[in-house]
Amino acid sequence: MEEGQIDRIDRKIAHEFRFASSRVRVKELIDEGYVGPLHMALMSLAVGLRNGFRARPWRDSDDAASGGGFLGGLGSHYIDCLRNWFGEMSAVSGSMNTHFADRTYEDLAESVEATSDDTYDFVLEFSSGGWAAMTGTSAALFGSGARVEIYGKDGTLVTPQPGAGFNPPPLGTFLGAQAGDEELAELQIPERLEPFSDDQGGRMMPFRMLVREFVQGIADGTSPAPNFLDGLRRQEIMTAIRESSFTGEKVRFRTIA
Repeated sequence: MEEGQIDRIDRKIAHEFRFASSRVRVKELIDEGYVGPLHMALMSLAVGLRNGFRARPWRDSDDAASGGGFLGGLGSHYIDCLRNWFGEMSAVSGSMNTHFADRTYEDLAESVEATSDDTYDFVLEFSSGGWAAMTGTSAALFGSGARVEIYGKDGTLVTPQPGAGFNPPPLGTFLGAQAGDEELAELQIPERLEPFSDDQGGRMMPFRMLVREFVQGIADGTSPAPNFLDGLRRQEIMTAIRESSFTGEKVRFRTIA
């Protein structure tokens, strides 16, 4: 490697769901003005095992001091999604809770006491106008999975996710309607956004798209999104949600050019 290449490698952030075809198409439609000025975006993620809460194999995920928790594990991807769709945020309020403090491991006979969150909620205000609210939990027995609803002045977009999966479907569908339409209808995803499949599973396509951008960035000497700055902004938002949860106050961000 030439001098400086390692520094560029460190700037890629693994928000592979930016490349899930339905999310890419939603962003294109937002940028084209399909929904018009944003009123609100509503997100929910409700998942949980049928027989209770089981801790993850890596112990640090149950320790809040080590950065563990559902907000960081899954909420971070949804925060990045919102910022990618609607731009920078001006303020946030939120809360974090632990419903299942006693968690079990397959290799331990006794449960452990966890301090990390298994449930969070937040309300984000965007610098460009509009707001987004989300509730996420891994403590929902028979949870309904994920759902995203976007409401603007001129239209609506909805990305339902059947089942109780944690992540957006890589080759998912979505619905839309504009003023004057009779009802929501499925919108087509262009083939160019699903350029290949992978025998290892549908989720591999967004990963491969992410890596393709990463490799191209190394070749060009650039830092394509999602990059270090995207990771920094996401971390600032999560830190603000934690602060709001402790203080009960809304946190405002400095103006970002």
